[in-house]
Amino acid sequence: MLGNDKVIWKEGLFLQPQHFQQTERYIFSSVQGRFAASHPYYFGFIHYEISQDALANNTFTLTNAKGIFPDGTYFSIPETGPLPQARTFSDHFTHDQMELDVYLALPQINEGRPTVAEANITATGARYKSKKDTVTDEVFGQIKKEIEVGKANYTILFGDESRDNFSSIKVACLKRSPTGQIIIDTNFIAPSLRISSSSVLINLLRSLLELLLSKCVSLSQGRKQLKGGFAEFAPDEITPLTLLLTLNTYTPLLNQFYTAMNIHPFDLYQTMLQFTGALCTFSAKVTTSALPGYDHTSPARSFNELNHIIRDILGADISAGCIPIPLKEVSPATYVAQVTDTKLFETATFFLGISADVSSEKELVIGSLTRIKMSSRNKLDTLIQSAMPGLPLVHVATPPQSLSTKPGYIYFSLSQRHMLWDTIKATATIAMYFPNNFPNLKLELLAVIS
Repeated sequence: MLGNDKVIWKEGLFLQPQHFQQTERYIFSSVQGRFAASHPYYFGFIHYEISQDALANNTFTLTNAKGIFPDGTYFSIPETGPLPQARTFSDHFTHDQMELDVYLALPQINEGRPTVAEANITATGARYKSKKDTVTDEVFGQIKKEIEVGKANYTILFGDESRDNFSSIKVACLKRSPTGQIIIDTNFIAPSLRISSSSVLINLLRSLLELLLSKCVSLSQGRKQLKGGFAEFAPDEITPLTLLLTLNTYTPLLNQFYTAMNIHPFDLYQTMLQFTGALCTFSAKVTTSALPGYDHTSPARSFNELNHIIRDILGADISAGCIPIPLKEVSPATYVAQVTDTKLFETATFFLGISADVSSEKELVIGSLTRIKMSSRNKLDTLIQSAMPGLPLVHVATPPQSLSTKPGYIYFSLSQRHMLWDTIKATATIAMYFPNNFPNLKLELLAVIS
């Protein structure tokens, strides 16, 4: 077995090629050992590309790749060596087979076997292919000499082939589609050094961020706003408060990972694991002992399970007690809200908040009560054209603690024991007509869960 011991250089030594080869092995072993100790998952792809066109011809072709092999060898194809020869997989993918693993491999150095092969000779066991290259003397920058160099002899191996005496990384998983076509498994995540190397990870992270940001906005809107911009939850809203705290802790970090893209997948896993563990506080079904571990050689399962747990917990009905309902101006002085969660009609009290630049609160209260006509969307036009009153509004001088109030707003409760409320419930729409000349008018519709 070839060792990695240091050569003892001393006077009178008769130099042999083995001295330099041993020194090279010693240096490589030292560097690789330190590198492996610096990170538990030091190998994987930085990026790679697979030819989709070649798959149609039952051929697997790698067009470029960059990363580190498990033995510590850095590769940047085609700079450090020519592209591995394209290989057909017909003989390796039987008709009753559903999947086929594909590996990028590099022969290892083994005692008793040649390490170098001539460039024009096919030798899958040789680590290098020799190549004549003209090199300039870097001291003087002028003298050029032709020397023999070795280019890495990369190869593609399939799952049914032996990978003994190779350092290898799984680069793809081929699968048979329902129509019988051979395609790349788009759910496969290769061992990576950057999340940017996997479109699966990028898409998973982007989709997760969209969910988290949406949930943050939803919970934030349920807070009460005090003077000076400070926000608070009602005393009975400890669950949405702590959930928003958890989301606001991890969402910026995950967003930074998505923006930078140069994060190691293990770092993303650790953050998602911590986040999921914190969310387990809000779940009666999931415990921290059930969270998946990290498998660098096949990380898809770890990320998919964490993603599923996060979505499952956040999909539960954990919301602030005060829920804003979008109120849109569909035409001058006419506003309509669509109540998508119809359960609110049975569990919530509805409030209308109004703000405007007026001289006194009394002016805004009286002006609103005398001018607003409210009903369902299908009844509003009839109300506008007639002298009939709309749904009664009651000014709430002292809003309940559960109502997310804002400075400068006045609030009205909607009468929910009126016949017009029955049509509102039936159509799940709240519409109002509010002709006014109040400057800087602002409106909000809120549902406070009982």
